[in-house]
Amino acid sequence: MGAPSIPKDNSAQIARRREDERKANVASGRSAIDQQFLPFNDSYFGNIETSYNDFYQPQLEDQYNDTRRKAILNLADSGQLNASSGARSLGDLAENYQKNRVLIGDRGISAGNKARADVERNKSDLYAQNRSAADPSAASSSALARAGTLQAPPTYDPLGNVFADFISNIGTGISAERAGYKGLNTGLFNNQSGSAKVIS
Repeated sequence: MGAPSIPKDNSAQIARRREDERKANVASGRSAIDQQFLPFNDSYFGNIETSYNDFYQPQLEDQYNDTRRKAILNLADSGQLNASSGARSLGDLAENYQKNRVLIGDRGISAGNKARADVERNKSDLYAQNRSAADPSAASSSALARAGTLQAPPTYDPLGNVFADFISNIGTGISAERAGYKGLNTGLFNNQSGSAKVIS
């Protein structure tokens, strides 16, 4: 009687096949994620930047034009429109406007970069889930849901009154000079005698 045959151990082969299947599922899931995230390209993030600027720049422009009109009227009423202090005030307003234009542009870039970072973070999270679950169907469903959330249009708050203090500061500065303080430093008022008077 011959020796009993030893069953062949094919557990390594089975494990290898399962690992190959898992890797294929992970690759398939990653491909599904990438497919859902195709819209998030440079053009998409550039549009976010443009959208931000298109929302805020016209508001800034309107505020600047309105404030400049009011400033010109106030300076004209006080007789300073053609004085160096009036020119300085309008110059300060224009400088403030330009700084805010640049600031809005920078914030538009930041909005695009933040959106890009959000997309990359969500994509990395989906990749990690996919590696763990190795379920292409689940990866595709999750990617579809995340991409939909990320593509929701941004909401913006109205621009606050950027030049709110400018007009009141002109009036306050003139009043301060009349009272003997530095104010706008126009030199129009002389308080040495104890009473304010206009220098002719």
